[in-house]
Amino acid sequence: MRLALRPTRLPGSAPQRLALVRLLLGLHLLVWALVDIPHLVTLYGTPVFSAGWIARTLLSLVTRDQLIALVVGALILGAVGLVVGVARRPAAVLCFVADTLLLELDPAIRSPELPLIRLLLLVLVLLPVAEPRWWRTTPPTPMTTTWSRHLRGASIVVWGALVVGMSIAGLSKITSGDPAWASGTAMAVLLAQSAWVRPAVAAAVATLPAVVLVVVGFGAVAVEVGSVVVVLRSLRWPWWLASSCMHLGALLLFAIPQVSAGMLIVHLFLTVDDALLVGSPSSR
Repeated sequence: MRLALRPTRLPGSAPQRLALVRLLLGLHLLVWALVDIPHLVTLYGTPVFSAGWIARTLLSLVTRDQLIALVVGALILGAVGLVVGVARRPAAVLCFVADTLLLELDPAIRSPELPLIRLLLLVLVLLPVAEPRWWRTTPPTPMTTTWSRHLRGASIVVWGALVVGMSIAGLSKITSGDPAWASGTAMAVLLAQSAWVRPAVAAAVATLPAVVLVVVGFGAVAVEVGSVVVVLRSLRWPWWLASSCMHLGALLLFAIPQVSAGMLIVHLFLTVDDALLVGSPSSR
C-alpha cells in the first residue's frame, strides 16, 4: 500500500522510461495517421478556415491533395521511426513538421492535447539520444550528468505546460456559464447527449447513483483547476495519479481516443525524471 501511495522509485531507468514514451508516442501518431487516411478529403480537402501561411506557401507549389499525401506520408514514416527507435531525432522532426502542417491545412481541426504532443516531439528532437531502442533493454550508454540536466529542463517545461493547459481547461468550464458544470450534472448531460460516448460503457455508468456522477463531474474540474498544487512536492504524486485516472476514464468512456491517449502519454513522460515526480533520485 505504501508503494502505491508514495513510491520511492519507479521501475527501470530514466532512459528506459523515455524509450517507452517514445514508442507509445510513435504508436499514437501512427494509429492516428492510419485511421485518418480514409477521411483525408473530408478532414483537410475543404478547410473551414483559411490555411496558415506555411501551408499557403506550399500550396502554391503543389496541389492540396499532393500536400496532404506528402504530409501524412511523412507523419507515418516519422512515427515508424519513433516506434522502432531508429533515427529518433529526425523521426521526431518529421512528426513535428507533419503535425504542424496538418493544423496549418485546417486550423479548425484542433485538439487540446496537440500542443503538448508537439512539445514532446520537440523534447525528442532536442534531447540527446541515450535511451535503448526497446524500453526493456539496457541503455547503450550510461546516463551522463549532462543528459540528466537536459532531461530535468525538459521535464520542468512539460510540467509547466501541462499545468497551464489543464488550469485553463478547468477555468473555462467554471466560467462558461453552463449550468451543468455549476450544478454538478455535467457528467449526466454528457452521457445523455454526447455522440462520442461509448454506448456499453455509458449504459454501465448510467446505473451508478446520481451522487457518484456529481462527484466525478466536480472532481474532474477540481483536478484541472487544482493542477497548480504540483508546485508542492508532497502533492505532486497524488495529483498525477488523480489526473491520470481522469484521462484513463475519459479514454474508456468516449470514442475519441486521440485526446485522452495523448494526455496519458504526456503524463507518462513525467515519470521519466522520477525525482521531480516522487522526490527520489532518478534510477541510474
